[in-house]
Parts: sequence; structure tokens; C-alpha cells
Amino acid sequence: MEGANETLNVTVQAIQLLTQVYTFCYQHLKEANIQLPAPDQIFSVTTSTISYLLSHSPPFIQQLYSILSDSVKESNFMTIFLLLVIAYMIYCTVLATFRWVYRLLFGFVRFSFLIAVVASLVYVVQQYMAGAALFPTSSSTENRYGSRTF
Repeated sequence: MEGANETLNVTVQAIQLLTQVYTFCYQHLKEANIQLPAPDQIFSVTTSTISYLLSHSPPFIQQLYSILSDSVKESNFMTIFLLLVIAYMIYCTVLATFRWVYRLLFGFVRFSFLIAVVASLVYVVQQYMAGAALFPTSSSTENRYGSRTF
């Protein structure tokens, strides 16, 4: 039972440490005439925001939250380790999805630019081979300065 209390105490200590850091910053910035919200306001807004998000989230997130909160109460090393592995797998999946979408869009733009360059080159070569107005040939024997060449 000692291990479960220590794990729960680590979470509580982390929250207390964050509270102490914010209170320290709040007091010193208040002396410098920089206003921040009071720590009790931050606590109430954070608590209400988290509860609102959890109550309006999809059912699988609520179920995941209940599993996580139960596992913290009966915490042991393997449960925490597995939760970290699962969280890391979810993070990797989301990150890979965003990278895939970015590469897909960037590849499409790059491929479109390549196709435009190739199409432009084909058009220029076609016009050159056809002798179109794009590459006029001089029918006169005069050069640019008016002298004749033979």
C-alpha cells in the first residue's frame, strides 16, 4: 500500500509544486505592478474547464478518463508504464497523421510545379519545331544595325 500512496503523492506533489510556482510568480509580479489572475481564480477556472471538457467529450474519452483515474488509485509500476506506452502510441499516431497530410500536400504542390515546368518545356520545343511566332526568323539579310550580311 506504500507504493500506491507514493505514486498518488507524486501527482499531488507535482500539483502543489505548480501551485507554489504560480503563487511565487504572482506575488513577485504583483510587486512589479504586473497583474495576473489570482491563484484561486486559476484553480476554479481550470477545474471547471476540465470538468466541462470531460462532460462534453465523446464517450470513449470519458471511458478512457475513468480507466486512467481508476488506475491512478490502484497504481503500480506496470499500470503506469503501460499507460505511458499507450499515450506514446497515440501521440505517434497523431504525429504521423499530421506528417502524412503535410507531405501529401507538399508533394502535390511539388509534383504540380514539376508538371507545369515539363509542360512549358514541351510547349516551347513544339513552338520552336513548328517555327511559330514565338521564335521569329528574319527573312531579310539585314542585321540589327542596318548593314547587309552576305
